[in-house]
Amino acid sequence: MIDDRLIHVHSISLFIMSDNTSATVYNTDIRGEKNTNIIGGDHVHYHNEQRSIARPTIDRTGTETFVGREDELAELHKLLAVESQVAIAAATSGMGGVGKTELAVQYALRHDDDYPAGVWWLSARDIVGQVLSYGVRMGLPETGTLSTEVQKVQECYAFWKQGITGRRLVIVDDVVTVADYEAVRPYLPTDGAFRVVLTTRERLQMRRLDLGVFRLPESLGLLREIVGTERVDRELAIAEKLCEWLGNLPLALELVGRYLAAKPRTSVATVLERLRDQKLVAKALLRGQPMTTTHESLAAAFEVSWVALEAGSKAQELGAFLSLFGLAAIPAVAVRACLAEWEEEDLEDAWDQLVNLHLVGTDEQLHPMLRAFLAVKLDEIADASEARERYVEVMLGAAQEKCKQTMDREQVQDAALWVPHWVDLTEQQSVDVFGESIGFVAANLSLYYYAQGLFEPGLQWSELALAISEKQLGPDHPDTGTSLNNLAGLYESMGRYEAAEPLYLRALAISEKQLGPDHPQTAGSLNNLAGLYRSMGRYNDAEPLYLRALAIGIQHLGEDHPDVAVWYNNLAGLYTQFDRYEEAEPLYHKALTVFLDRLPQDHPYVKGTFNGLVNLIITAHTNGQADRLSEHTMTRSILQQVRSVD
Repeated sequence: MIDDRLIHVHSISLFIMSDNTSATVYNTDIRGEKNTNIIGGDHVHYHNEQRSIARPTIDRTGTETFVGREDELAELHKLLAVESQVAIAAATSGMGGVGKTELAVQYALRHDDDYPAGVWWLSARDIVGQVLSYGVRMGLPETGTLSTEVQKVQECYAFWKQGITGRRLVIVDDVVTVADYEAVRPYLPTDGAFRVVLTTRERLQMRRLDLGVFRLPESLGLLREIVGTERVDRELAIAEKLCEWLGNLPLALELVGRYLAAKPRTSVATVLERLRDQKLVAKALLRGQPMTTTHESLAAAFEVSWVALEAGSKAQELGAFLSLFGLAAIPAVAVRACLAEWEEEDLEDAWDQLVNLHLVGTDEQLHPMLRAFLAVKLDEIADASEARERYVEVMLGAAQEKCKQTMDREQVQDAALWVPHWVDLTEQQSVDVFGESIGFVAANLSLYYYAQGLFEPGLQWSELALAISEKQLGPDHPDTGTSLNNLAGLYESMGRYEAAEPLYLRALAISEKQLGPDHPQTAGSLNNLAGLYRSMGRYNDAEPLYLRALAIGIQHLGEDHPDVAVWYNNLAGLYTQFDRYEEAEPLYHKALTVFLDRLPQDHPYVKGTFNGLVNLIITAHTNGQADRLSEHTMTRSILQQVRSVD
């Protein structure tokens, strides 16, 4: 019991520390005169006509460079007008470092007048001790040993409510998991006079403000505030790339910005280069001076979620392995193929744990900084070289399966899901280790774009495939010859015949030297060169090459081989151009017979060859040469339809 004697005024500075905020100062004056506190059972009654508890306030310890969250601040205030509890949570692509704690700080500072009874800042990791500490400093007497911790905490809230009128705000910082929330929930105020804000990485079942990463203008705005507008805008294009590399993550931007501010002679380009080389261990991502967050580095912010997973668990193993994928939605079929020995249920459980802790987004992709963090974990917990070999093997197999010279819309859409990961593989994996495989992936990417008529991007990948093949296998290797043929084919499709010819000639020379003049690959090179000469109008040069290719193909592959059928079709097209109908027609029929036997009726080869035959018959009829055509059933049927149109 507090006696009737006058209690002198005490000024107390209370420093509350949490994992996500720097020391926050609360100045609380406690006064009391002739107060009688009657405490009994689970209920606390305060006769406080003469008691006055000074209003607790949150000191201005927020960052002076707070930018880009005005809409979120307004939305939080709107939610708290109707809800007693609101969570500031990591959004779909969120994780540690999106600025949840700082948003809560800024809200408390900007809306101080909306909470006349004051603000308490609590850490989820020590909520009981902090609340009881507040109670003692406000003058709440001991209630005896029979009260539980929950009762004592609720007594503190009641004492605060009775001492000061008006709405009050309680911020509980760093509720990492659902289990954390269940642990602190009994210690939260439930009275309508209180508003509670929780910062969390979980999507708790309450009204939430989901906080994601910055947009590019916000990222640049933060850098300008910290580093200086003139310095950032001087290297604006590089600064934009820096923001992109950091994934527009607020914590990463602040760390890097303060690093740049402390090094006025260091360019933005230099810092970006260091980050790309050193990743998360770069000094720019380490805490170098006082900040609003207590994370010592970006990796430390991610470590909070990582350690929430069971050490050595399937979830940690999967998370580390996912670092090999590109920054796009990860195809589930690719993960299953890479981890084929896993039970399906184990894979599902591990994936769910990663999503629940925001180590993987619900959009099934990784944030770039998290990917760098998980890549470090891959080296720590697994045989990284074996994992990379398995990943490259699966990616290459998918590229060879899905990318063809001709693809329908459905095939293109299916392959498109894999393209970002194929592209990333060529950029991230070592050419010295996986050179040949990376070259094949690049070649298949070229086919993917070629099939869509996108020759320019196809050219880029074809050139890369050739460069890798020459470096890894040598300038005279048969696979280098294949790369030469592919690149020449793209040049031909783009009408760049003069660039294509020397590549075709070089590919043919390699094949003849390394494989022999009668090898099927030599026949393919002959056919390709003949097609170029036909496109250039050099018909006399084209015909002997086509004939030689056919002779090799028939001898070594057989007349019913699809490649031979292609060469039948190509020679038939050449003969049609010279009105050599009686020579062209049987070649079209031979090609169609093979294609219809081996391919679906709607395959492009079937359609192309059939259209070639129709064009031949129409041309012969128009020129009065239909009598030169054979009595083949298909020819007669087409000719009858052509005549009926007349």
